[in-house]
Amino acid sequence: MLSLLRQLLKDILQKFGLKVAILFLLMILAGLLDGLGMILLLPLFNLIGVTTNEVGLIHVFMERLVSFFGFSMDIKSVVAFIILAFLIQALLVITKDWLMARVETVYVDEWRSCLMKLFLNASWPFFVKNKLGSLVNLIVVQTEQVGRAFFGFAELMVAIFMVTIYVLLSFIISWEFTFFLITASALFWVICLFPFVKLSYKSGTKYTEFLDTMQVIATDYISSAKLIKATGTEKTALNNFGKALYKVKEEYFKATFFPHALKVLMEFSAIIFLCSFLLIGVKYLGVQAGVILVLLGIFFRMVPKLFHAYSSLQLLGRFLPSFARISMYQCNAITSSENLDTRDVATRKFSKSLDISIDKVTVSYDKKIVLSNFSVKIPPYQTLGIIGGSGAGKTTLVDCILGLIKPESGQIRINDIVLDEISLSEWRRSIGYVTQETVLFHDTVGANIKWGNEDVSDSELFDAAKKAYAHDFIQSLPNGYDTIVGDKGVCLSGGQRQRLALARALLGQPALLIFDEATNSLDSISEKEVLDAIYRLKMHITIIMISHRLSTLKNAEKIIVLGQGGIVDEGTWHDLESRSEHISEVLKTPGG
Repeated sequence: MLSLLRQLLKDILQKFGLKVAILFLLMILAGLLDGLGMILLLPLFNLIGVTTNEVGLIHVFMERLVSFFGFSMDIKSVVAFIILAFLIQALLVITKDWLMARVETVYVDEWRSCLMKLFLNASWPFFVKNKLGSLVNLIVVQTEQVGRAFFGFAELMVAIFMVTIYVLLSFIISWEFTFFLITASALFWVICLFPFVKLSYKSGTKYTEFLDTMQVIATDYISSAKLIKATGTEKTALNNFGKALYKVKEEYFKATFFPHALKVLMEFSAIIFLCSFLLIGVKYLGVQAGVILVLLGIFFRMVPKLFHAYSSLQLLGRFLPSFARISMYQCNAITSSENLDTRDVATRKFSKSLDISIDKVTVSYDKKIVLSNFSVKIPPYQTLGIIGGSGAGKTTLVDCILGLIKPESGQIRINDIVLDEISLSEWRRSIGYVTQETVLFHDTVGANIKWGNEDVSDSELFDAAKKAYAHDFIQSLPNGYDTIVGDKGVCLSGGQRQRLALARALLGQPALLIFDEATNSLDSISEKEVLDAIYRLKMHITIIMISHRLSTLKNAEKIIVLGQGGIVDEGTWHDLESRSEHISEVLKTPGG
């Protein structure tokens, strides 16, 4: 816990060094003024007839201090000075709290922005290894908990400083009384409070882990609501979610119960301490009544600070594990960074006359070879069809072309330039990519088509939609291009979603179009509409089409059949159709 706390403090100081310094300066000034107001009670009690002869030196010091600020040592002046001291202290506390809230808010905001940027700049294998729900949980929930950990630490420092001020004042007034206070408090800490802190930290670690698991399950099930409802498996989903929820509930209960239990314990202990202080102070130490009153005032102001200090410790114990988790994912994302725009190459605009050469590329997953010494050439404006069984490497090949996966050996050349020497961001901006699972956001039709090209004109938007055979059906929607498509385009048919995806790909005026099994889940009518839109683009752009069905690739100039890590057959549609029985056997074989 201490190691994590040091890392958190180091991170905050690096980002907000000056503001943190000002924060602690305000805290010190507020503490000193609070102590000044309390110690001014001593001359006040003298003036009203409650003797405090034991602290004559303090009385002399306070008299000089009051005189320095132009006040006389009478009751009205001392009362006014006390009120002024506490008023300034209150203003400093408000300023300190505002600054603390501002630093916490900006700290959380910077973490969220940083994680989002790191995740989106990470390579594709990073997303393959990590669960979507975990990444969302880190950005939305864990960052806020790190902010609360900072708040808990800052509040702990404030409480400790204030308690220190009170102890020093008490020590100046009566060292015997203070010694008894410190001894009793130390025993109370060791016996009662320290075990609570350890329990809070353990509970916080478990709570962070269980909350992450629950978020993953909730994200998976909500995003798969159609499948769950269609298969009548609501009970299964609820049972699984309930198991995760139970674990979160138990740790949340502990985090909620511990502060209340401690509050009762501290309130009871305060009464015991108070009675003991009065008994020991008056009967055994012979402390005068005025001193007793001031010490009791200090005691009653210190007890809430002690409770606040422990509450802050509990916040740290509960939320510090979030900082450890975020730091771990931050390191993993940095390690997996693609460095999209830091390659030592000139930025280039790719023309539509695109020549792609894949030479002796090898890719494997978990020691299983997917592509082995694979080579193929795609001349400019050619439509290449790719077919193969499940696991044959079709999508892996496309991922290599996109730069999502780096081959273990071999090269990919674009217009005779090695892909490693090309800016990935520029290359990907030159590609139109349409997948089987169309990605649409809960936004308007127009906004979804314009994604990544927000500055285009309406005429360019309509032109792209017309090329994708989408303009007419869009116009028939209730609000045309301003119609909300729903989450993942749920308000549209499968064919309509795919035509929007095609329009989005075309709007960027790509040099290469890739269709990764984009029509496999469509009915025959919807598939024909999408294929007609695609093949109208032939001879105007380079196209790569992946499919499970040979019929889908009928108009491709060349079709390659993948299997066993390489090309097992190739030719035109007519060539392969004549060998359809052989092709069917290849497609049935896992991995080709």
